Amino acid sequence: MDIALYIEVLKTTFMPYIKSIQGFRFYYNNPLFWVFFMALFLALEIGRSWSVEKAFLFCVSAAAVLLGATWLERSIAETFVKPGESFDPFIIRVFTFIAVSAVTIYFVMIDNS
Repeated sequence: MDIALYIEVLKTTFMPYIKSIQGFRFYYNNPLFWVFFMALFLALEIGRSWSVEKAFLFCVSAAAVLLGATWLERSIAETFVKPGESFDPFIIRVFTFIAVSAVTIYFVMIDNS
């Protein structure tokens, strides 16, 4: 019974953070966002045998692109969208996907340090 209670507490604690990531909204105060990048850093450093600098720069670059996309999306929505209208940030998300893909391609295929 205690395990079910602990699982329920974890679900209620982390569900808002999971929902924000599922909604493609990345914020500084989301611990799951940073846990993901810490795990990615360790996986790249240990599993791919990347140097510490290369793995760190990749993680920071990808996180900066995602945080910048969220900031840009929110700024555009606040500036141009009137109350009651909907805003579809599809084009911003496509450019974000392209930017993260370009960063990944650069670090995987071009940067051999």
